[in-house]
Order: sequence, then C-alpha cells, then structure tokens
Amino acid sequence: MRRSQRRIVLLAMLGILVTGTLVALATVWPLFQTHRQALETRALASATAQVESLEHLLARYRELARRFTSRTEIRRHLARYAEQAENRESLVAFTTPRLVDAMLQSPDLVGLVRLGPAGQPLVTIGRTPWPSPGAERGEVPRPASMQLVTHDEQLLLEVAAPIISRDSERIGTDVLYFDPSGITALLADATRFAGDSRQWLLGPGRR
Repeated sequence: MRRSQRRIVLLAMLGILVTGTLVALATVWPLFQTHRQALETRALASATAQVESLEHLLARYRELARRFTSRTEIRRHLARYAEQAENRESLVAFTTPRLVDAMLQSPDLVGLVRLGPAGQPLVTIGRTPWPSPGAERGEVPRPASMQLVTHDEQLLLEVAAPIISRDSERIGTDVLYFDPSGITALLADATRFAGDSRQWLLGPGRR
C-alpha cells in the first residue's frame, strides 16, 4: 500500500513539474517572440533610416556637382574655349581660383577636375586620380556617373556631371572627388545595431 501511495505521490509531483514547465514556456515564449519581433522591427527601421541618409548624402553630392557645372561666368569661358575663341591659358587662369573658392564651401570635397569638350583635363585641383593638366588619364568618366576610385591607395567617391552650354550642347564635364568617410560612418552605424540584436538573441558569451 505504501509503495502504491509513494508511486501516486511521485506521479503527482511529476505532473505538477510538467504542468509548471508548460505554463512557463507558454508564458515566456510569446514574450520572447514579441521581444525578438521588436528587435527585428527596430533593426529594419534603423537600416531603412541609414539607407535614406546615404541616399540623401549622395543626392547632396550630385547637387553640388550640378552647381559647379551651372556657374554661368565660368561656363561661358569654357564655351568660348570650345568655340576656339579663348585660349587654354586664359581659361585656366580665370577658372581655377573661382573653382577653388567654390570647393572651400564643402569640406568633404577634396578634389576636382574640369574636362574640356574632348574629355581632356583643363583644370586639376586637390586630390584626384588625374595627372597634371594636359596629360591623359585614359578613361573619361561618363557624365552623371558616380563610383568609388583609388588614389594613393585610398578610396575617393567620384561624381561626374556634364557641363551644358546655353545652346544645350555638352561642352565639358566636371569630375568631383569626395572623402568617403561620411559614407563609411553611415555603413558602420547600420551594422552596429545588427550586432547588438544578434548578441541579445544568442545570449552573453555566445557570440
């Protein structure tokens, strides 16, 4: 009889333990799911914000390149050069100091090349992959293009914009070079939150 009673007690205790475990899991699992979904939502929102910030930064660079090409007086001298009504020395002497002044307004703009109608570099300022004016680099950037290039083993963001005359003809190209540290910082912020989410899901000491 005592053995039967002991077995009944053990089975009852086991039932209580199993029931308690199931109740705990039923309570904790939805909380875990809710928290994980919240983390995923935050990570997605963070990544979306970073993409929007990056697009805004690149749009600002394109707009800055467009402003350089639209400077009326400098563009007029380039048009005269394209028509062979002005020599190169006069064009460079007039254009260079004005482009330098414009570049000083944007601290992340580190270099600029103004190309002539045939793609030849007329003015080279600051950090650029281009050689001195008069030499050929070989490959001319396509107007309205944007790409990463290497200069002295460092990356630069190259933004090219066409220079259009008053007669709607392309008479040159401005190629601007930006320090990519702003882009790098945005990408670093985008991955930082993902790392925090992964650490919470895996638990401490399991990364």
